[in-house]
Amino acid sequence: MKHPETAPRTVHDAAKKQKRNNSVVKSHSSANSKSIASSIERDELIRQTAYTLYQARSCASGHELDDWLQAEAQVDQMLARGIPVAEPLAETA
Repeated sequence: MKHPETAPRTVHDAAKKQKRNNSVVKSHSSANSKSIASSIERDELIRQTAYTLYQARSCASGHELDDWLQAEAQVDQMLARGIPVAEPLAETA
């Protein structure tokens, strides 16, 4: 049972409250969708950049973790600067 102070007084009040609740849910789901998309895009950029680093080393195996960590650092650095990353990054050290 609802307390009197939280129950809507009229149908109009109930409709306004429902509309307000729906907009809050929509804004949260929109933010979650953006962060999920960003996370997926980030992971894909890291994969592509790590592969580019692997190719730059003449496809020599045994450095997968190093490639991944370097790619992750490069992508995160670019994203932190707010620079849009359209292609895999590949800086050879």
